[in-house]
Amino acid sequence: MKFDMSGAAAVIAALSFAASLRVPLHLVGLIGAVENMPGGRAVKPGDIATSASGQTWRYSHRCRRRLILCDALHYARRFHPEAVIDVATLTGACVIALGIIIPVHGNDEQLVRELLEAGCARTIAAGNCR
Repeated sequence: MKFDMSGAAAVIAALSFAASLRVPLHLVGLIGAVENMPGGRAVKPGDIATSASGQTWRYSHRCRRRLILCDALHYARRFHPEAVIDVATLTGACVIALGIIIPVHGNDEQLVRELLEAGCARTIAAGNCR
């Protein structure tokens, strides 16, 4: 779980960088940070929880982070965003599964293309983009 904070760190870095450039956009960064401590009141597999959207979930041993992500995405709706870029989804699992490769998925092909091009503009000199 040591990579789980990578997405949150990327959000903080991106917002800090945008602020330093005085980007003329209204940007909102959300970080679904929670404490993960064992104890007598800890969530156990099979427990039922209610998400921010009102849906109920039955916990498995790995779903806590997904529920927190869903709550953060549900919370984002109140800002009426033109775009949502989620950089935190299973960041550690992606690194373990894919190594240096960073998966990109989206329902807005133009935005996905622009994000890929922006990322490659910095790394193409090193031969990391295809």
